[in-house]
Amino acid sequence: MTDHSSQCISHKTSLFSNPFCTHWITPSSCEFNQRFNGEIQHVMQTMLDFGCRGQIMGPHGVGKSTLMHRICKQLDKDGLNPVLIDADLRIVGNPEEELPAKNCIWVIDSFESLTRRQQSRVIKHTKRQRIGLLVTAHRQLSLPVVARLSPNLDHAIAVVRNLQSRFGKVYLSDDDVRRLWPECQNDLRELLMACYDKWQEHSRTPATLVV
Repeated sequence: MTDHSSQCISHKTSLFSNPFCTHWITPSSCEFNQRFNGEIQHVMQTMLDFGCRGQIMGPHGVGKSTLMHRICKQLDKDGLNPVLIDADLRIVGNPEEELPAKNCIWVIDSFESLTRRQQSRVIKHTKRQRIGLLVTAHRQLSLPVVARLSPNLDHAIAVVRNLQSRFGKVYLSDDDVRRLWPECQNDLRELLMACYDKWQEHSRTPATLVV
């Protein structure tokens, strides 16, 4: 008789044993090993200078969401009450709760997923009510830019190194990342997905470990 529960546990463990699986690279869990990793405070100060308002701007897959989560953690530590809000304008993890109307900062990822009318209403409402607002977007909005991200190969190499170091195994070298980078159109998210596949291939052949 097959023990299905043990098979499920084994499958789950196998999935999590890949440092590039979604469990490890979601914006809330992936360490933002960006070239301005030590400048989080500077980005926050810029935002505070603009009245707790601003946008993180950059193309798809460059790390905007991850940086946003890092900033949220710091805002929370500083007692500035960041509130994550989804594209339906509901609180992430607590959609039934009413949106706070004071003493907080609304944080909205992928702001362009809202309609232009919704964007305008959110920007005007938060400004009128003196609510902070931090968003991520691909284009310039009527908000000050507190961080402008762009594709960066050195950053991509550092992220891949960092993720592998947690597992004590290195199957993907810096040169592997350099080869994959243009194939993934300089998109960090696509690169990490490609790394997942490569890791799975190499993990089946121990001889491919990079020393």
